Amino acid sequence: MKNTPTKSFVMLLLFIVLLTYTAVILTKAVYYRESLSLPTSQLKQGESSIKNSSPQVSLDNEAWQKYTNAKYGLSFSYPGSWQPKIYSLDKDYDVIELTGSASPNPIKIYVSSQDYFGMAGLPTKKTTVGGKPALNVKDVLVGVKNGKLYYTFDASGSSAKLLPVFKKMLASVSFKQLSLK
Repeated sequence: MKNTPTKSFVMLLLFIVLLTYTAVILTKAVYYRESLSLPTSQLKQGESSIKNSSPQVSLDNEAWQKYTNAKYGLSFSYPGSWQPKIYSLDKDYDVIELTGSASPNPIKIYVSSQDYFGMAGLPTKKTTVGGKPALNVKDVLVGVKNGKLYYTFDASGSSAKLLPVFKKMLASVSFKQLSLK
């Protein structure tokens, strides 16, 4: 007589696998949301949730440069001492990364024909960027669609002192009509 697993053993094993998978997915979602969360306790009415414990990055003392990318139909301004770098994250996302000496974590712009980067399931508020409707997650993650391309502007990994730079950069964004190919 062969030794075969019982039906209850198989069900228990399946349950453990599903529970482990669910725990991993929830842990990733909680970790990502916590990385976006900014302190909101003890705020007065109308007060911003963005508090800076370190000095602001000066927006007026530094010359800003214009970045233009015809392939993506995108232009924006950024601090002149920063360096833009473009690379592919995978087959679905290209990334424009802006790194400055004031921030160890860069501001990133993800460009895709598929969807926004990392915004699925996050609470958003409607806004506009470059004259286009946009989705805003706590002022650190902003998604805009232009034609067939999705742009995700991401400052979620940057320090709070760079949020004024991020906001000024977003205010300078303009989009061009993309040719259909």
